[in-house]
Amino acid sequence: MVLADLGSSPWTALPGESPLAVRTVELLAGIALVGLGSGFYLAAALGPGPRDGLMTGLQRTTGRPVSLVRGCIEVSVLALGFLLGGVAGVGTLAFALLIGQPWRSACVSAASGGRASCSGHAWW
Repeated sequence: MVLADLGSSPWTALPGESPLAVRTVELLAGIALVGLGSGFYLAAALGPGPRDGLMTGLQRTTGRPVSLVRGCIEVSVLALGFLLGGVAGVGTLAFALLIGQPWRSACVSAASGGRASCSGHAWW
């Protein structure tokens, strides 16, 4: 097991503690990892999570690209959360707008490996 002490690094993941460029890279890397992870776990064909189930159902029903459907779901949830008093920032909006593409990439990659759960969708 590998343990890392992020608190002792000058480049911590806490807001304001690291330069904007570092935080931007962390944000984009985080979005990419979440998208890739979501795509891969769905490709495992063991069942989607609630938001992914909504996404795949809407994609099948509308025929729209999955990255567009995912973005619309995320923006809707962002707006609802904000209206209910939640906190939203630039990173929240970036996640909502960008999460569809890494998800799509992971599923396309998994589908090319023969994973049936990712076939039959409009991924672009």
